[in-house]
Amino acid sequence: MLICESHVASLDLLREIVEDSGYQVLVAKTGSECVDIAHQTAPHVVSVSQCLPGMAGLEALRTLRNDPRTAGIRLLLMSDMDTEDLRRDARTAGADAVLAKPFSPDALLETLAMLTAPLSP
Repeated sequence: MLICESHVASLDLLREIVEDSGYQVLVAKTGSECVDIAHQTAPHVVSVSQCLPGMAGLEALRTLRNDPRTAGIRLLLMSDMDTEDLRRDARTAGADAVLAKPFSPDALLETLAMLTAPLSP
């Protein structure tokens, strides 16, 4: 899993929760770094914060979804906002799920379980 979060304390907490649940974790702090790492490693899931320096989260999602090398990666957008407009924009950009901050560790792990489950035919 690749976690892209610019806020260091949030990144550390996310990494701890996810690693403690058995996932291998890579990290990025900018949207462009996230895209580069995803191209190099092809993780199963990429979690992207909406607010990032440089390339915003939605743009990073759009870039990953539209590139044949990363089009099959499951994408999660995390955001401080939880509006229907944001959810629509996230889905249009290619997000498979949206998680509103703050969220519980259980909500994060349930979302990851859904994203890593085999897709139905």
